[in-house]
Amino acid sequence: MIDGLTHCGDKKVAEILELIYQEEIEHVSIGNKWFQYFCQKRELPTDSTFRDLIKQYMHGGLRGPLNTKARLKAGFTKDELELLLPKLK
Repeated sequence: MIDGLTHCGDKKVAEILELIYQEEIEHVSIGNKWFQYFCQKRELPTDSTFRDLIKQYMHGGLRGPLNTKARLKAGFTKDELELLLPKLK
């Protein structure tokens, strides 16, 4: 979307979306750090806990597309992404 807006000449909106994109990566990164912290504090394995939570709460599946590049920047592991990707509709 950002590339399309830039190409069409709407650079101002593209800049705003780029800022939102970067802030969202930071937001997800913070959530990821808290998840890891609480798993460690409760002596829970992060991978299986993540998998169990996906099964428990995302039974309806995720809507795509999923920006894997941004999620990797935010601290998701490839294993976590693989748990999410097959569930995308």
